[in-house]
Amino acid sequence: MRLSELIIRFIDWFYRRPVSALLPRQTFRYAVCGGANVVFGWGCYFLLYYFVLDKELLDLGFIAVSPHVAAMLIVFPLTFFTGFWLNRHVAFRRSPLATGTQLFRYLLSVAGSVVVNYLFLKFFVELCGFWATPSQMMASLGTMVYSYLAAKYFTFRNAVREYPRGRACQPFRFSSLSFCSSYILSRNFAAARQSSDLAARSMSSRALSISVSMFSLAT
Repeated sequence: MRLSELIIRFIDWFYRRPVSALLPRQTFRYAVCGGANVVFGWGCYFLLYYFVLDKELLDLGFIAVSPHVAAMLIVFPLTFFTGFWLNRHVAFRRSPLATGTQLFRYLLSVAGSVVVNYLFLKFFVELCGFWATPSQMMASLGTMVYSYLAAKYFTFRNAVREYPRGRACQPFRFSSLSFCSSYILSRNFAAARQSSDLAARSMSSRALSISVSMFSLAT
């Protein structure tokens, strides 16, 4: 079994009431993947800052980078690609867009998230006069909404939607109906060919029209 399928099964195990009554399955998967990617980024930042860089300047020869900025620059590509993979294979699966197109659009949406977060922060701190920390928290909420809409309608547009379990059997019901209509159609055609009776032909044509209606409903 692929890694993405294992992750989906794990996430869907928690998709129960009352969460399932409030959020669509796709939104729930996106929230879990986004939260997991944020925690992953925090863990990588912690390890890099305290153990790899050891809270010291990163000397590149032509420039010295502070440890907290260097850790952020190293973590960003990691969380970028893990976030893209989780969104592509877990939250918004089977989008008809090409992988390169999705990756480029994801890059644009991430850049847009930075701009949106910056504008919200400027608005809350400088115009509304709120404290910086709660302003960043509110800005993060607004950025999350933007990121979800950008992923759903831009980056991974037309991805396969996940339906509740009660509706998952609907395609099977249609397929069974199509099979029954085909069976009735073939039986009545055989009866019409073997009998020259007018009533049998009339019954066959009536059954044929019903079968065609059933088949059109099934498809």
